Amino acid sequence: EGEAEAPDVDSSDDDLSEVADAAEPKVHEADAVDKKILARQLRDDLPCGSRWALAREESFADPEAAAMHAAFERHKILKSSEMFKDDLFELARYLGCPLSRERVKALADDFSRYNELDDDEALSFLSQLAKQQFTSWRVEFDKCVPRGSRRMPVAHLRELMVAVGFQPQRRTIRETLEFMGLASDADLGFNGFLRFLGFYRRHEGFPSAELA
Repeated sequence: EGEAEAPDVDSSDDDLSEVADAAEPKVHEADAVDKKILARQLRDDLPCGSRWALAREESFADPEAAAMHAAFERHKILKSSEMFKDDLFELARYLGCPLSRERVKALADDFSRYNELDDDEALSFLSQLAKQQFTSWRVEFDKCVPRGSRRMPVAHLRELMVAVGFQPQRRTIRETLEFMGLASDADLGFNGFLRFLGFYRRHEGFPSAELA
Protein backbone atom coordinates (compact mmCIF):
# COMPACT_ATOMS: atom_id res chain seq x y z
CA GLU A 1 0.00 0.00 0.00
CA GLY A 2 1.01 3.67 -0.12
CA GLU A 3 3.77 4.76 -2.48
CA ALA A 4 5.87 2.37 -4.51
CA GLU A 5 9.16 3.64 -3.08
CA ALA A 6 10.39 2.09 0.15
CA PRO A 7 9.74 4.04 3.36
CA ASP A 8 12.61 6.38 4.14
CA VAL A 9 12.90 7.44 7.75
CA ASP A 10 16.25 9.21 7.54
CA SER A 11 16.06 12.13 9.97
CA SER A 12 18.01 14.55 7.74
CA ASP A 13 16.03 17.60 6.67
CA ASP A 14 17.72 18.46 3.38
CA ASP A 15 14.74 17.38 1.28
CA LEU A 16 12.39 19.67 3.17
CA SER A 17 14.36 22.66 1.91
CA GLU A 18 12.96 21.95 -1.56
CA VAL A 19 9.29 22.41 -0.60
CA ALA A 20 8.78 25.10 -3.21
CA ASP A 21 9.87 22.68 -5.97
CA ALA A 22 7.73 19.76 -4.83
CA ALA A 23 5.41 18.01 -7.27
CA GLU A 24 1.82 19.20 -7.47
CA PRO A 25 -0.12 17.38 -4.70
CA LYS A 26 -2.88 14.98 -5.69
CA VAL A 27 -5.89 16.39 -3.86
CA HIS A 28 -9.56 15.79 -4.58
CA GLU A 29 -11.91 18.75 -4.80
CA ALA A 30 -13.55 17.63 -1.55
CA ASP A 31 -10.22 18.21 0.21
CA ALA A 32 -9.98 21.85 -0.85
CA VAL A 33 -9.72 24.26 2.07
CA ASP A 34 -9.74 28.00 2.55
CA LYS A 35 -6.01 28.67 2.87
CA LYS A 36 -6.56 31.79 4.98
CA ILE A 37 -8.64 29.87 7.51
CA LEU A 38 -6.09 27.04 7.57
CA ALA A 39 -3.22 29.48 8.07
CA ARG A 40 -5.03 31.09 11.01
CA GLN A 41 -5.74 27.70 12.59
CA LEU A 42 -2.11 26.67 12.26
CA ARG A 43 -0.93 29.96 13.71
CA ASP A 44 -3.34 29.83 16.66
CA ASP A 45 -2.95 26.05 17.11
CA LEU A 46 -6.72 25.60 17.50
CA PRO A 47 -8.13 22.18 18.49
CA CYS A 48 -9.24 20.28 15.40
CA GLY A 49 -11.11 17.20 16.68
CA SER A 50 -8.57 14.90 15.05
CA ARG A 51 -9.20 11.16 14.73
CA TRP A 52 -5.67 10.54 16.03
CA ALA A 53 -5.55 12.51 19.24
CA LEU A 54 -8.11 14.32 21.39
CA ALA A 55 -7.64 16.49 24.46
CA ARG A 56 -9.57 15.39 27.55
CA GLU A 57 -12.66 17.54 26.93
CA GLU A 58 -12.43 17.49 23.13
CA SER A 59 -14.78 15.67 20.75
CA PHE A 60 -14.24 14.47 17.19
CA ALA A 61 -14.91 17.06 14.52
CA ASP A 62 -18.08 16.34 12.52
CA PRO A 63 -16.20 15.14 9.38
CA GLU A 64 -14.09 12.80 11.51
CA ALA A 65 -17.13 11.39 13.31
CA ALA A 66 -18.86 10.87 9.95
CA ALA A 67 -15.82 8.99 8.65
CA MET A 68 -15.89 6.77 11.73
CA HIS A 69 -19.58 5.98 11.36
CA ALA A 70 -18.96 5.07 7.71
CA ALA A 71 -16.00 2.89 8.72
CA PHE A 72 -18.17 1.13 11.30
CA GLU A 73 -20.67 0.26 8.56
CA ARG A 74 -17.85 -1.42 6.63
CA HIS A 75 -16.76 -3.50 9.61
CA LYS A 76 -20.01 -4.49 11.25
CA ILE A 77 -21.38 -8.04 11.26
CA LEU A 78 -23.44 -8.93 8.20
CA LYS A 79 -27.14 -8.20 8.76
CA SER A 80 -26.41 -6.85 12.23
CA SER A 81 -26.15 -3.42 13.86
CA GLU A 82 -23.01 -4.43 15.78
CA MET A 83 -19.40 -5.39 15.12
CA PHE A 84 -17.12 -7.91 16.80
CA LYS A 85 -14.84 -6.42 19.43
CA ASP A 86 -11.99 -8.44 17.92
CA ASP A 87 -12.39 -6.39 14.73
CA LEU A 88 -11.65 -3.09 16.45
CA PHE A 89 -8.03 -3.27 15.34
CA GLU A 90 -9.11 -3.51 11.70
CA LEU A 91 -11.48 -0.58 12.24
CA ALA A 92 -8.76 1.50 13.89
CA ARG A 93 -6.23 0.60 11.21
CA TYR A 94 -8.71 1.50 8.47
CA LEU A 95 -9.02 4.95 10.06
CA GLY A 96 -5.24 5.36 10.24
CA CYS A 97 -4.48 4.52 13.86
CA PRO A 98 -0.80 3.44 14.13
CA LEU A 99 -1.20 1.27 17.25
CA SER A 100 -0.35 -2.43 17.08
CA ARG A 101 -2.95 -5.20 17.10
CA GLU A 102 -1.83 -6.27 20.57
CA ARG A 103 -2.18 -2.76 21.98
CA VAL A 104 -5.64 -2.21 20.48
CA LYS A 105 -6.81 -5.62 21.74
CA ALA A 106 -5.62 -4.84 25.28
CA LEU A 107 -7.41 -1.48 25.24
CA ALA A 108 -10.56 -3.07 23.78
CA ASP A 109 -10.65 -5.73 26.50
CA ASP A 110 -10.37 -3.01 29.14
CA PHE A 111 -13.07 -1.00 27.40
CA SER A 112 -15.76 -3.69 27.29
CA ARG A 113 -16.35 -7.21 28.57
CA TYR A 114 -18.79 -7.91 25.73
CA ASN A 115 -17.80 -9.47 22.41
CA GLU A 116 -19.91 -7.16 20.25
CA LEU A 117 -20.21 -3.37 20.07
CA ASP A 118 -22.74 -1.08 18.43
CA ASP A 119 -21.93 2.10 16.50
CA ASP A 120 -21.97 4.43 19.51
CA GLU A 121 -19.83 2.05 21.56
CA ALA A 122 -17.28 1.75 18.78
CA LEU A 123 -17.10 5.54 18.47
CA SER A 124 -16.69 5.81 22.24
CA PHE A 125 -13.79 3.35 22.08
CA LEU A 126 -12.13 5.33 19.29
CA SER A 127 -12.53 8.49 21.36
CA GLN A 128 -10.86 6.81 24.33
CA LEU A 129 -8.08 5.62 22.04
CA ALA A 130 -7.54 9.13 20.68
CA LYS A 131 -7.41 10.63 24.17
CA GLN A 132 -4.75 8.15 25.24
CA GLN A 133 -2.76 8.92 22.11
CA PHE A 134 -3.01 12.65 22.82
CA THR A 135 -0.95 12.13 25.98
CA SER A 136 1.70 9.85 24.47
CA TRP A 137 1.99 11.81 21.21
CA ARG A 138 2.33 15.09 23.10
CA VAL A 139 5.33 13.65 24.95
CA GLU A 140 6.99 12.78 21.62
CA PHE A 141 6.06 16.18 20.16
CA ASP A 142 7.65 18.02 23.09
CA LYS A 143 10.92 16.16 22.46
CA CYS A 144 11.08 17.85 19.05
CA VAL A 145 10.32 21.34 20.33
CA PRO A 146 13.24 23.74 20.92
CA ARG A 147 13.78 24.85 24.49
CA GLY A 148 11.63 27.83 25.37
CA SER A 149 9.16 27.21 22.53
CA ARG A 150 5.83 25.45 22.15
CA ARG A 151 6.17 24.89 18.41
CA MET A 152 8.07 22.30 16.40
CA PRO A 153 10.11 23.14 13.29
CA VAL A 154 8.78 21.21 10.28
CA ALA A 155 12.31 19.85 9.79
CA HIS A 156 11.49 17.46 12.67
CA LEU A 157 8.30 16.10 11.10
CA ARG A 158 9.78 12.80 9.95
CA GLU A 159 11.42 12.22 13.30
CA LEU A 160 8.13 12.76 15.13
CA MET A 161 6.10 10.69 12.68
CA VAL A 162 8.41 7.72 13.15
CA ALA A 163 8.16 8.11 16.93
CA VAL A 164 4.34 7.87 16.86
CA GLY A 165 4.22 4.92 14.46
CA PHE A 166 4.14 6.24 10.89
CA GLN A 167 6.38 5.32 7.96
CA PRO A 168 6.92 8.79 6.50
CA GLN A 169 7.64 9.31 2.80
CA ARG A 170 9.78 12.34 2.07
CA ARG A 171 8.01 13.18 -1.19
CA THR A 172 4.59 12.97 0.47
CA ILE A 173 5.74 15.20 3.31
CA ARG A 174 6.93 17.78 0.77
CA GLU A 175 3.64 17.64 -1.14
CA THR A 176 1.61 17.98 2.04
CA LEU A 177 3.64 20.94 3.29
CA GLU A 178 3.23 22.64 -0.07
CA PHE A 179 -0.52 22.04 -0.10
CA MET A 180 -0.79 23.50 3.40
CA GLY A 181 1.22 26.54 2.34
CA LEU A 182 4.07 25.84 4.79
CA ALA A 183 7.64 26.85 4.00
CA SER A 184 10.64 24.71 4.96
CA ASP A 185 11.42 27.03 7.88
CA ALA A 186 7.85 26.97 9.29
CA ASP A 187 6.88 25.54 12.64
CA LEU A 188 3.79 23.80 14.00
CA GLY A 189 1.95 23.62 17.29
CA PHE A 190 0.69 20.23 18.41
CA ASN A 191 -2.76 20.69 16.86
CA GLY A 192 -1.08 21.94 13.71
CA PHE A 193 0.80 18.64 13.61
CA LEU A 194 -2.52 16.76 13.86
CA ARG A 195 -3.88 18.81 10.95
CA PHE A 196 -0.74 17.97 9.00
CA LEU A 197 -1.38 14.25 9.58
CA GLY A 198 -4.90 14.60 8.18
CA PHE A 199 -3.62 16.11 4.95
CA TYR A 200 -0.65 13.74 4.85
CA ARG A 201 -2.93 10.71 4.90
CA ARG A 202 -4.94 12.09 1.98
CA HIS A 203 -1.63 12.30 0.09
CA GLU A 204 -1.20 8.52 0.42
CA GLY A 205 0.63 8.38 3.75
CA PHE A 206 0.01 5.33 5.93
CA PRO A 207 0.89 4.29 9.49
CA SER A 208 3.40 1.47 9.92
CA ALA A 209 0.69 -0.84 11.27
CA GLU A 210 -1.00 -0.68 7.85
CA LEU A 211 2.18 -1.75 6.10
CA ALA A 212 2.87 -4.71 8.38
